Parts: sequence; C-alpha cells; structure tokens
Amino acid sequence: MGIYAVILAGGKGERLWPASTPDRPKPFLPLADGKSLLQATYDRVLPLTGEAGIYVVTERRLAGPIRDLLSLPEGQVLAEHKGRNTAPAIGLAELALSIFDPEAVMIALPADHLIRDEGDFRDTLSLAVQAAGHGYLVTLGIEPTHPATGYGYIQRGGPLPELPERAFRVRRFTEKPDKATAEAFLAEGDYYWNAGIFVWQVRRILEEIDRFLPRLSATLTRLKPLYGTPEWHRELEKAWEHVEETSIDYGVMERAKRVAMIPASFDWHDLGDWRAIWEVLPKDAQEVAARGECLATDTARTLIWGRPGKPVATLGVSNLAIVDTSEALLVADLSRAQEVRALARQARARPPWDELYRYDSAGMLEEVKRFPAQCHEALKLGEEADLPLEKLSGFS
Repeated sequence: MGIYAVILAGGKGERLWPASTPDRPKPFLPLADGKSLLQATYDRVLPLTGEAGIYVVTERRLAGPIRDLLSLPEGQVLAEHKGRNTAPAIGLAELALSIFDPEAVMIALPADHLIRDEGDFRDTLSLAVQAAGHGYLVTLGIEPTHPATGYGYIQRGGPLPELPERAFRVRRFTEKPDKATAEAFLAEGDYYWNAGIFVWQVRRILEEIDRFLPRLSATLTRLKPLYGTPEWHRELEKAWEHVEETSIDYGVMERAKRVAMIPASFDWHDLGDWRAIWEVLPKDAQEVAARGECLATDTARTLIWGRPGKPVATLGVSNLAIVDTSEALLVADLSRAQEVRALARQARARPPWDELYRYDSAGMLEEVKRFPAQCHEALKLGEEADLPLEKLSGFS
C-alpha cells in the first residue's frame, strides 16, 4: 500500500489581486518564509511520500511552470483543460493512481495553505493514513479561534473505535455560515474548521464518486484506458467540457457514511485574502506589516506590499491594505479584504486602454489622449506628430 500526495494547485488570481494573477495565482506567491506556497507544500509532504509519490493537479496553462518549479516529470503533473472544482480534479488523480497502485492511500491537499509546524502536520497525516486503512474517508479539522464566516465547519461525532484517542466520526458538514451561526458553533465546542485536507484509499473514494457523482465516474471510466496514450489530452479536453463542476465536500463528503475527522495539532493558515496575509506577516509596534521598501509614518494596522525599487510612503492612515504591482495599485480597507475578489473581476473585465502623452518644447505636459488599445492602427497623429511623444500602454 503506497502513500501518495496529490496537491491541488490552481486558481484565478483574484483573492490576492493584484499580486496574484491568472498566470501567477496564489500558490506561486512567496508567502512561506520566502518560498512559494506550492514549493512549501511539496517540501512538507515529501518525507511522507518521496519524490515519486507527489502529484500535482492543475490547469493546463500552469502545468509547465509547475514542472519547472518542482522539477517533476511530466507524468506527475496532471493538467486539466479548465478547472472544474475539487471533485473532478481529485477524480483525475484517482484515475491515474488506480492504474498502477489500486490499493494506494491518497492525501489530497491544497497548494496554498501556510503550515509551519511540519512535524505535527506529518504526525497528523500519519494518523489519518491509519484511519483510511480502516476504510474511512478522513478529513482534518482545525480548532477554531474565532467565529470565521469564510470557512466550512465540521461537527465532531463520537470517537472511532479503531483510533479512539484522536479520531472521530463526522456528525455533519456546514458550508460557510453567517456570523451568528459561527458564534454558536464556537460556543458549542464540537465544531472545527474544514481544512480541505483529505486522506482515503483510492478504491474507497472511487466507490463513493461512483455512488454520488455517477456522471463523473462514467467519464473517468471512459478515460481510463486512454491514460498515457497519444489520445489522452485530446479526449480529456473534450470530456472536461461536460464534467459537472462541484467540490469533493459537497459532492461526496457531506453525503458519505463512513467519514472521520482528525483534529489538527498544527498551526494552520488559509491565506484567503489580504487580511490573512497581514495576520501572518511580522509586524512592528504599530501593527504595520510590510513587504518591500516602505516609509510608514503615523501609520497603524496596515499591510504594505510593495515592489523592488519603488518605496511606498504612508502618512496618517490605518487599517489599510496597500498592494503595489505592475498590474495595478490596490488601496483597500483591511476589514473588507474579502471583497477584493469581486474588485479584481471588475478590473479585468474592463477593456485595456492606451494613453498618448504629448509635451511642449519645454518638456511640459501639453495633452493626454486616451483610446482603446485595439485602435492602434486607426490612430493618426497628423502633422504635429514630430512633437516629443511618450506612449504608455496597458492602462486600465
């Protein structure tokens, strides 16, 4: 029985916009003590599985950069034509593992968590592997520290007879609750945050996918004989156009019967927005967390995320997230960090514009013209085109 780790790496680059982008989503950002979150996740599971036991599921556009970053062979990076949430991604990994190790135990985990207690993390996963060996679908629970509304919750049931000290049955899952419900969960004392880290036998999760997600199961069955053949990528792309987009939590875990939870003993952070980044970064006495060169005067409780060679200066502000990148400058109320995702979508939906700056003979700005970027060929400068001209592209 081999142990394999499947890292789910992708994202649209919205939650940590503008530092994260579709081509450089959150797992690629250097948020784990200088490492990318993806590299840190790989390093964290490596002692449990060895190099040959680590697979990454991602979107096709990110497959090459991930292979380069982690020095993985092509067969260990499974590329989806487009992301379809966690159930299809996990199903794709299960398909690959079932071919050469049907009795495998799989650890499925996101690429974008920050976990510094690596020894405790591996000890918890080793216990989860034991529970999976008894046929359970295992999830890890994080003891909540505040009534968060951005996480799903797991209600703990009675202890597992096979592992009575640390493993428990799951009574129920609850998707992201409102504030009052989260406060009630915290008061009851038997609710945990859902970390989105799962452990199970390959054959067991395939059985449950077949039971609860029959269309996905049929697609995987049809694709399995093609794995590793020249037709694989073409047929996978065609199949993924019609695969139902659903999470493994909703599609399987909330409906399955033999589900267990192990409370995590390690420090865990889901870096889901800029407030979460501010919380984990080192801060000065005024609670200013800075990355890059900055001059913060009379500034409190603020995140400053700068870029090389361009200092960020603040004066008399508080409770802000300031993120300066080549794509955009974000200045946001830190307490509204979860709304940045919607803001990123708005910004990227706008058509790109170009600007033409014209200066007089003394070097003073004389005129600014703005026009859609697609009008390059149609723009005629006229007889005064010999004036000094500076063109800045890509403004939005």
